[in-house]
Amino acid sequence: MKETVDIGKPVEFKCEVESKERATIAWYKNRIKIDEPRHYKQTYEGKTASLSIQRATLDFSGVYTCEVTNQFGKDEVSATLFVKEPGMKMPEIKDVEMRKATPLEPMAVFEMEEPQKKTAEVKKVVKKKKKVPGKAAEEEEGTPEKDKPSVPEIQADEEPAKKGGRAPVTVVKEPTPEPSARKNSLEPPGTGSRRGSASNLMPLAPPSRRGSITLVADEKGLLTDDKGNVKKLRPGEVLEVRQPRRKASADMRRASVSEIEERIDKPSTPLKAIPEDEESPPSIVDYQENVTAVEGATAYLCVQVEGNPPPEFRFYKEGSEIFEGGRYKVVTDGETNSLYFCIRKAKTVDEGRYKIVAYNKLGEDSIEISLFVSDESGMDFRAMLKRRQYAKWGRGEGDPDWGNLKPGEQERRPSVGDLKKADFFVKKLEDQHIKEGRDKKVRFEAVFSRSNVKAKWIKNKQEIYMGKRYHISAQGDLHVLEINNPTMDDEARYTIQCNEATSVAYLEVDAPDPVYKIIKKLPPRVEQYTVKEAVLECTCNSSKAPVKWYKGNQQIQASDRYVLDSDTFGHKTLKIQNCRLDDTGDYTCKINEEEKTTTKLIITDQKFQFMRPLKSMRVMEKEKVVLECEVDEYDATVKWFKGDQELVKSKDKKFDITQEGRKRRLIFKSAKLTDEGEYTCKTNDDTTTCELIVEPGNKFVKRLKDTSAVEREQVVLEVELQDKKAPAEWFKDGQPIKPSKDITIKSLGDGRHQLIISNCKLEDAGEYECRSKELSTSCRLAVGEGEKPPKISRDKTEFSGNVNKPLTAEIPFAIPGTKVSDITSKLLRNGKPIMAKDIEVVVKNDKVVITFRKPPREASGDYELCLGNATGEDKMKLNFNFIDVPQPPQGPLDVTDIFRDRCKLSWKPPLDTGGLPLTHYMVEMQDTGARGGWIEIGTTENTNFDVTGLVNKKEYKFRVRAVNARGASDPLATAKPIIAKDPYDEPSKPGNAEVTDWDLDMVELQWTKPEKDGGSPITGYVIEYKDKFSKEWSKGAELGPTATKGKVEGLKEGVQYEFRIRAVNKAGPGEPSDPTKPIIVKARFVKPFIIGDDLRNIVVKKGQTIKYDINIGGEPPPDIKWDTNGVEIVGSKK
Repeated sequence: MKETVDIGKPVEFKCEVESKERATIAWYKNRIKIDEPRHYKQTYEGKTASLSIQRATLDFSGVYTCEVTNQFGKDEVSATLFVKEPGMKMPEIKDVEMRKATPLEPMAVFEMEEPQKKTAEVKKVVKKKKKVPGKAAEEEEGTPEKDKPSVPEIQADEEPAKKGGRAPVTVVKEPTPEPSARKNSLEPPGTGSRRGSASNLMPLAPPSRRGSITLVADEKGLLTDDKGNVKKLRPGEVLEVRQPRRKASADMRRASVSEIEERIDKPSTPLKAIPEDEESPPSIVDYQENVTAVEGATAYLCVQVEGNPPPEFRFYKEGSEIFEGGRYKVVTDGETNSLYFCIRKAKTVDEGRYKIVAYNKLGEDSIEISLFVSDESGMDFRAMLKRRQYAKWGRGEGDPDWGNLKPGEQERRPSVGDLKKADFFVKKLEDQHIKEGRDKKVRFEAVFSRSNVKAKWIKNKQEIYMGKRYHISAQGDLHVLEINNPTMDDEARYTIQCNEATSVAYLEVDAPDPVYKIIKKLPPRVEQYTVKEAVLECTCNSSKAPVKWYKGNQQIQASDRYVLDSDTFGHKTLKIQNCRLDDTGDYTCKINEEEKTTTKLIITDQKFQFMRPLKSMRVMEKEKVVLECEVDEYDATVKWFKGDQELVKSKDKKFDITQEGRKRRLIFKSAKLTDEGEYTCKTNDDTTTCELIVEPGNKFVKRLKDTSAVEREQVVLEVELQDKKAPAEWFKDGQPIKPSKDITIKSLGDGRHQLIISNCKLEDAGEYECRSKELSTSCRLAVGEGEKPPKISRDKTEFSGNVNKPLTAEIPFAIPGTKVSDITSKLLRNGKPIMAKDIEVVVKNDKVVITFRKPPREASGDYELCLGNATGEDKMKLNFNFIDVPQPPQGPLDVTDIFRDRCKLSWKPPLDTGGLPLTHYMVEMQDTGARGGWIEIGTTENTNFDVTGLVNKKEYKFRVRAVNARGASDPLATAKPIIAKDPYDEPSKPGNAEVTDWDLDMVELQWTKPEKDGGSPITGYVIEYKDKFSKEWSKGAELGPTATKGKVEGLKEGVQYEFRIRAVNKAGPGEPSDPTKPIIVKARFVKPFIIGDDLRNIVVKKGQTIKYDINIGGEPPPDIKWDTNGVEIVGSKK
């Protein structure tokens, strides 16, 4: 359906959805999914899906598709929206069918009502045959009627139609040609034309098997179509309607929009043969006549086909055959039996009519599809309009009679100003046709009518500038654009613009020659046997890769022995039938000298092996004997030997040699004593041997068997003969045995014979034999040493493990002789058996396993293991050490030699080191006045430690841990904290500090000694001073221990200072004295002096104040006197 609205109007699309399963809805515009919620509103209520547009603009024009998807598949429906300006008349646009392009049914005659009574014209349509270059005699338009294909025509009744009746319209039906095989006359177009015109193109393919109907409008342009609708066409315009294609014989689902867009990235799947039961020519059953693609996106031409065998395809664009490669890709889908012709990065130059020809050995079918490429907005009305064909207009009839035009429409006479000549291109741009990779440069030239005019070059709609690939030059009126190393991306429309004049040319770039590569090489080495088939295979990147096979330097041609094969997947195969030894050599598959692969083929005679060897047999006389073996191949040949003599079939037929499949047999129908011996079967690479023993009629029913015994045991050797009366004799090492005290020989009368050794000794061991005439049987008697007491291995007697962790100790032992009695075990500690539940003692064949489940430290120590049997016992001492952390060091933890910054610690070693030697002691300290915990301050291997780095007057605790390889013990701590201080204190403060004298840069002081020396003699005094307004004290002078006076020098004149004194002893400086009174540093005795000459003559008015400022000095301060005219001035109110 289609919908037309004005700009600014709302639009809503609705569709009904029927789905038993949950479905999802997706909307597309021009095959691009809509994901803009700002402009579109999508709703889905389970049965109704809608897409709303609030305000339509021209950009909203296009084809809208609703796609419904559930777990079983997809379905879609489409509609076309046209947005126009108010009052604008839209062109008539026919619906674009998105599902199936079903052509119209052929109709012989259509009639329409004619308001006036006229006679219908009878028209005859005869198609011309195109000229085919290369033929000896070309067919002309005047070919005799008998040589032309018959064109059936239907003529209307020549009688005038009555008023109010229907006027017949001429309908011409084209013949339907029979299917035919592909002809060899299909050749590429001739050279000389860039695109190829109808006059120089050869026929592309035989016509389609489907006919068509041409409907011709009457002289008034009226035509009734097959549905009875009256259409208004131009007079003489024809409407060609193809015969309908038959419906697809199989129910094929048509691909959805999203599936088509993903098709180029998917691999091809083979097409199916339809119908399956019989062969049929190809038929294109579904396609779309008009296809629109967005510029820069991928264009898809899709057809659905049938045919058995599956058809192959050829593609044409406007008469020229195009091949897969470059931007063209062909994808087949076996599920829908569809073919997709894909054009990557569609451009405007890709627009045109495309022809797809499907063919097989039974015939061919073809269709044409129009491709339109629109800009990114997706709006292109050409994609919605069907092509029209027009009947031949009369030639040489001149212009039609337009009648008298209105005066306003007549052309006025041009003035002189209007006759000014416009600019133009003297030489216009010419179309260029190049090939990527072959042509290194493209040159466009244009000559303008004026010189020195700046030109503007445009590629499609984008202006281009001078750059690495584009070289733009202008010289006078000549303008040149050169494109270096052009590629298929440069294929476009190029425009040059000078002022208002433009010239356009098209650049068409053919895809480069395909580069064929070998993507999977031959294996380095291939081995095969003679008479077998050798297969050499490699893979190319294209099935069209031209490869040649070589043996050495000689090319291999296809023959009965050499089969050259390839498939559509690029596999290249060389098969060598019935290999011979001389086929060994180097084989090469070569595309060119650079692209090749080589393998070494080695042919050898096959080595046959025995899969099942011969088995030795013991038979009686006259029994049938079959010696059988099995080889690995059916055609393996073997030879039979008895000893060193080869067995060959003879006339007496004593034996027979047969083979069945892979089994090889040597058969004796009746065995004889002379047939006894060693038989061998041989291939060309393997041998198998067996022994055949033929026994006489009397035989041993029970034979002797090898026997083992130990000292002091009774041994009975017994045989049984089939002949119960036959005698038997006994032999040892070939010597007859005579009865004795320990040896008894018995014949029980029922064929059984016994040799009994009552008290076996080591010297009774040997080879024993029983004989009865020609028969004999033998065995070997082995006498072992008798049981002896156990012997415990002393290799390891000490074991160690962790406390509370399982420990297993394995103590090997041996019992000389042959074990008979049971072994007993005991584990002793301090001479007493251990019955603890956590200790387990288990005796095995050759070792005793002792397991401590959760041993404590106290379980460490010496143990004794006792093993015994019926003949005696053995003992061995063991030591078990269960490792633990040490016990804490022994106290007390003494703290001595306490000073302000150090002290000494001492302790005793722990009583138990945990089974391991101590590695060190760890000393820790805690500041009781701080928030932190214990910190490690050092380690030592001794039982004492010097602590340093203490802070004066702080309180500390100490503790010590013993450490071994297992870990640290619990700590030993001091009984109480200690205070870090010296055993003596600082002196008290000196007294009565005062200044006794001063000068310009020094001060002298005196003081009295402190009352207490702190327990240590005073070693000196320190005088400190500071500026009155400063907070920091500075050291002024250091004096001896007896000084009570001092002098500070280097002071600044005029600065006010304070002084104090500290007494110093071994503990350090003591408390400072009280500071002195502030004193200004200056000279103490200076005679009076006047600074400057400020007493000078002045003139004042009567009643004014007279003032003199005089700067004076002196120490002590001088007395001041004023006088005037020799008379002293005394202070008064004046």
